Amino acid sequence: MEPMDPSRKHFYISIAKSLLRLGGVYCLWSAGTFMVDYPIFEVPGQMIVLSAYALGAAEILGIVEEL
Repeated sequence: MEPMDPSRKHFYISIAKSLLRLGGVYCLWSAGTFMVDYPIFEVPGQMIVLSAYALGAAEILGIVEEL
């Protein structure tokens, strides 16, 4: 049995972390879009949605960097 290449191990761990972060971004985005539907939470909801977009874009760039 061949030992696993450390760079491959790092790659798989990085991808797993990225998938977890993207799941968190989806939850953040879902909460923000839900809040936008209610006038009292419209502005905070928009800020949450924008935060989700920014974090998601940063994470996607991180994945592209790993590839």
